[in-house]
Formats: sequence, C-alpha cells, structure tokens
Amino acid sequence: MATSPSETTAPTASPARRFWRDRQAVLAVVAVVMMILGSLMAALVQNDGGRTTVTNATFTASDGTQISALVYTPASATPATPAPGIAMWHGLNNQKEYMAQTALELARRGFVVVSADQTGHGSSAGGNNAVGCGGPATLSFLQSQATVDPDRIGLVGMSQGGFCAATAAALSQPEGYESIFYMESEPGPPGSVDAEPFAGLRNAAVIIGDWTELAGMIAAARGADAVTSPALMPFFGTDEPIVPGELYGSLAAGTGRMLYTGWEGHASSTDSTVAIGAAVDWMQQTLTDGEGLAPGNQIWPLKLVGTAIALLGAFLFLFAGGALLLRTKAFAGIVRPVPEYRGLRGIGGGSVP
Repeated sequence: MATSPSETTAPTASPARRFWRDRQAVLAVVAVVMMILGSLMAALVQNDGGRTTVTNATFTASDGTQISALVYTPASATPATPAPGIAMWHGLNNQKEYMAQTALELARRGFVVVSADQTGHGSSAGGNNAVGCGGPATLSFLQSQATVDPDRIGLVGMSQGGFCAATAAALSQPEGYESIFYMESEPGPPGSVDAEPFAGLRNAAVIIGDWTELAGMIAAARGADAVTSPALMPFFGTDEPIVPGELYGSLAAGTGRMLYTGWEGHASSTDSTVAIGAAVDWMQQTLTDGEGLAPGNQIWPLKLVGTAIALLGAFLFLFAGGALLLRTKAFAGIVRPVPEYRGLRGIGGGSVP
C-alpha cells in the first residue's frame, strides 16, 4: 500500500542545523566572539605583544602628596642593561591613560616610560597645580628605577602637562634630564611671551597643530601661526619666522630647539600619528642618536580597532542576549504577542492599507 505525502514523516533537523537557523543564538555567539577577540587584540597591542610590561605605581611628592602613575617597561630594559627613561604627563582635566598611545610607541622603541596623573587628576591626590603638578616627584621616581639610565632622561608633557609638570620637573633638576617635548604646549604660562625664565631648558621641542583650538596658549591667533608666535620665537632665539623641522641651537650643548607642525587639533593630539611621531622623533634624536623604529611605525591605531570590535560586539549582544533571555521561564511573564496589524489612519480618518 502506497504512503500518501501527508503521511510521510518530515526528517528531523540536526541540532547543528537548528542552531544555525536560530538567528538570535548565532548573533549572540558572534557578539561574544567579537568581544573576546577585540579585547584580546587591544590588550596585545597595548603591551606590544607581551614585549612591554605595564604596571601601576604610587609615590609621594615633597609635601607627601600621593602621585599615581603607569610604568611601561620594555623587556630590553633591565638593571644590567638600563634604558633611556621618559617622564610623561597628560593635559588639564585628563588622566594618565590619555597618554597611553604615546607611551606605547616610546616603550616599543626601548624607552622606560612613567606616565603620571598630575596632582588633582586621576588617582593622584592634591589640588590642580600643586607641587609643580607632580612633575618634580615624577622625575625623581623615574630616576630611581634600576632599569633606567639616569644620563638619558626625557620629559613629555601635553598641554598643562607641558607648561606645568614638565617645566617644573626641568627647573627642579636642571641637569637631571636631557630633553623635553611639549605636545600642544609651551614652556611658560599660557599666553606669556616672556621666555627668559625658560631660556636654560635643555633641548626642547614643541608641536602645535594647524587646527589647534588653543592657539592663544602661544599668543597666536591660529595654530598655523606658530611659526611667528611671540611666545615661541624668543624661546628659539630667533627674530625670523621659525622653520618647522629645522634644528635651532645644538643638541650636544643642550640648546637644541625644534618646532613640529601637523594637521591635528589640541584635544586630538594624544591620538594623532603626527604628534606621537614627533614625540618619538625628538626623543630618539636626543636620547638614542636617532636609533630605533621609524617614528611613523605606529601600532596604537590597531588597539582602537580592537576596542571598537569589542564594543560593537557588546552592543550586538544586548539585543541577541536579550532576545534569548525572553525565551526563558524567568522572563516569560513579560513576553507579549505582536499586535495584529490594523493599517494606518489617514488625515481624513480613512484607512490606509
């Protein structure tokens, strides 16, 4: 007797096939994978694939104020083979993590970096501008590290981290460092054109972005006018417009000066390949005789890619995970059927299909 089509038993789908047909479950798994792989990618970039150790440190200023910092130590830096060191500070209303990209690129090139919270910022105690924004204490802490060569020390400061912390550190120990890099900053107070108090600063470079929002810090109308800044020209010892990229003075004598320019703005400089590359270039020129990876060889953007992938995965999981939770008994009580479509009402009250 023949079996009718209606009596034929449909084959049961395998568990694997049922899973791949479940779009919400598949999306949840994809989201979790994105979070894991994106986070792993960002973490590996942040420590240069395990070649740099990043640790937390706390120390005290001369008045007992506690300073918090991150210490980036490349594997090549040991007590037996001490490396050049960098003391680094962020800008106003920021914290040490804002300098992570610059610190990473310097650590990749063999520098030990101490990136500190200024006083009154992040995890550091005290008030804003207290004890030189914590600059002198950070320099002393860097010098105390067994992995650091005390004869090859540089200072990097962004905005207030430059004119306050880095300058205060340099003035506290005129012979305790070799060079300074001012990122969207200047040696003296914002807007001041008196360069005399800072004339003795050793080997100082400045980068001012063409699109900086705070050109007034160098007494200029626009960032593009940095070459004729009345605050920078006396510091460079010239009456003529400064030529970007040209060395003024002598590195050997400690009188070196250089102006870098780029497309970035003030706030974006800490995430600018141009500004970070300039900091790397100046530190290599003054502390390693130009040796090391090229300034343009930067991997920190990959950390942002990894972070973005993980964040997108977390966003997707909110929807997929939420949909899966609604299938459970715990949330069954809040599930409601989708209302039947009844069409739209027009302006005149008529039904619109």
